[in-house]
Amino acid sequence: MFDGLAVHPEYLIPIIGIVAGCTVGLAAVIANNWRSVRRAEVEAALKQDMLNRGMTVEQIERVVRASNVSEEGGKTDPISDNEMHLVERMVDEGRSTEEIERVIRAFKGTPASDAGKKNYPMNVMP
Repeated sequence: MFDGLAVHPEYLIPIIGIVAGCTVGLAAVIANNWRSVRRAEVEAALKQDMLNRGMTVEQIERVVRASNVSEEGGKTDPISDNEMHLVERMVDEGRSTEEIERVIRAFKGTPASDAGKKNYPMNVMP
């Protein structure tokens, strides 16, 4: 197999390029799948923790829905470790579901569903 490379060493660079390209592509696919699995684990742990604390299904759905909405609208953004810690802490402190939802939306920078319009003052003086 390598006898041809001794006769034609110019084939070595394209072969190395093809192997390197396949390796990078494979690493990207593995990293993407790893990230998806990790995020699913974090979200499942959060849901289990909220169930163990006695929250209702509606409350859990509301918190998860508030944390999954991204700024682009329509697309979902899974819960980060920081959000999970924040929700767990607020649940420990006995905060209401509405308050947790409001804080998560503020944390993400997304407006509440009924407050999508920005209110600007009419007369703004510098």
